[in-house]
Amino acid sequence: MARSLRCPKCNTLMMKGYMTFPICHKCHENLVKCRYCQHYDLRLMECTSVLRDNPSVPDADVVINCQFYSTARKFDAGAARTHRPAIALALAAVLILVGAALAWTVLMNWQSASQDVGGILSYQVAVPDQVEMSQGVNITVAVSAPPFRGSDNVVLRLEQASLENLRFAGSVPEPQRTESTRKNTYLHYGPLAPGQAMQVSLSFAPEKAQNYKLRMALYDNTSPCGGVQTVSTTVVP
Repeated sequence: MARSLRCPKCNTLMMKGYMTFPICHKCHENLVKCRYCQHYDLRLMECTSVLRDNPSVPDADVVINCQFYSTARKFDAGAARTHRPAIALALAAVLILVGAALAWTVLMNWQSASQDVGGILSYQVAVPDQVEMSQGVNITVAVSAPPFRGSDNVVLRLEQASLENLRFAGSVPEPQRTESTRKNTYLHYGPLAPGQAMQVSLSFAPEKAQNYKLRMALYDNTSPCGGVQTVSTTVVP
């Protein structure tokens, strides 16, 4: 008889030295029935061993103490132990590949964030819904940088078309540099440290009472952040 057997019913491995052997300790099936012997022909209902005098065994579930019994479901425990290191190495290789893929993804995302600063800064714009003409229009812009990255140069862009009848009167703090083109005015405020915030107050002198829609955008150097925002206010006499 084999040193170990696999139960044909539940596939549990049974070692010969186990206390319940040859009874499966999981499903309680007897593993030395004739139906589990490689010499037994279920179709003919007889034993095919040439050494057996009486080949006829009409009950396949009979349990007899047969010296010719040889299980058809042998299991070599030594072979299993031989395969275990290979399985462990394969699993380790898979884990290493998964870890490398995750590390590569994190690195690529970090490099992408380092190279493309678009969207790194964020800003919010506040303006009164209605002001009197003598008060002027005052817009507050709150700019913030994330903890992991700052900006070398915070830039506010004002669209010239939205400044019609609205004269730019000043900024607090004052920009380090101002550039104007046919379409836009750029206010350069310099660096902003990681995790820091700054507040910019923009003042405009309206030339007539009307509704104004001022369009502005935030830049980190030359990279846009947060998209264009349109703020609306109504100037009354």
